[in-house]
Amino acid sequence: MSPNLWIGVYRRIDNRSEGLSDDSPRALELHNRRKKSLHDALDDDPNWQVEVWGYTDDDMPHEFVEIAIAIISNPAFQALVTLVLSYIGSKLLDAAVDEVFIEPLKEMIRRLLDKQKQEKILDFHIKLPDGTTIRCDPKNDDAVITLHYRDGKLLTVMYNASREEINKLD
Repeated sequence: MSPNLWIGVYRRIDNRSEGLSDDSPRALELHNRRKKSLHDALDDDPNWQVEVWGYTDDDMPHEFVEIAIAIISNPAFQALVTLVLSYIGSKLLDAAVDEVFIEPLKEMIRRLLDKQKQEKILDFHIKLPDGTTIRCDPKNDDAVITLHYRDGKLLTVMYNASREEINKLD
């Protein structure tokens, strides 16, 4: 099986605001917090397989890691998703993203956003084979989700957006 998604994840950089270097024990603690969170979110799921963990499990702290994922087709899988993730899924389908990716992507985003909200990771992005990128940035008690379509267009929505706010986007 070959990877068809790449997930890039930044660790929290609290060490910098604390006056500590990126090779300090605090930076390593934050790196290890991200490592545990990524394994919690991505290990042992029947809908995908992590092919490459990059620097995730390294003994040295890294600000950024990139993980390669292979999607396993599972037509019966239905992600437990929010209103916004359903909307994102429909927009990906409208952009002709292969349907096999939609449900696993929504579940991955949900899991990683949970880790982001728990302050275990910082921002992350997911690159699809067609060039589309989904970026998720924390903002207060919410998250900004941005779709960067392969044709250069952007769509931005808050994770906790209401039905009315979503309707305004269309």
